[in-house]
Amino acid sequence: MSLIGRARAWISIGVGVVLTLVLVLFPLNSASAAQITTRSLTLQDGASDAGAKPGGVVNHLFNFTVPTTANIGSIEFKYCTIAIGTCTTPTGLTTTSATMGTQSGATGFTLVSGTNGAPHITRTAASISGSTNLGYQLVSVTNPSTTNETFYVRITTFTS
Repeated sequence: MSLIGRARAWISIGVGVVLTLVLVLFPLNSASAAQITTRSLTLQDGASDAGAKPGGVVNHLFNFTVPTTANIGSIEFKYCTIAIGTCTTPTGLTTTSATMGTQSGATGFTLVSGTNGAPHITRTAASISGSTNLGYQLVSVTNPSTTNETFYVRITTFTS
């Protein structure tokens, strides 16, 4: 092996050692998330429209159980045309005029509905037991306008 080849090998080894030390001394922050598996969305009759009416102004009732005990300060309901991947809001869906309805399991939330298709509820963070059934009603949501359109709602909890 030439002198240049040996120098490159020692430099590579040195860089590897330095990277290993950096990762050991300063580990990357990691996050973990557990899937909310017990969940449902019920399309309820609104003031003048049936719950499942395309384009109808109705109420959406979410029921779910968080998988583990956690401090929760906000919960987002993100409406998408597909379950996984890039989220596209369903055609005709309007959540910006929604208001907060009933709450159960953990209460004191207020609705923030400024972003269409991604309303969230918020409060001061507090611990919620993983065995608690949570229920939140969004009143006056305009359903997607396409007949028989499948849509999904991604429920995400946050500490703040």
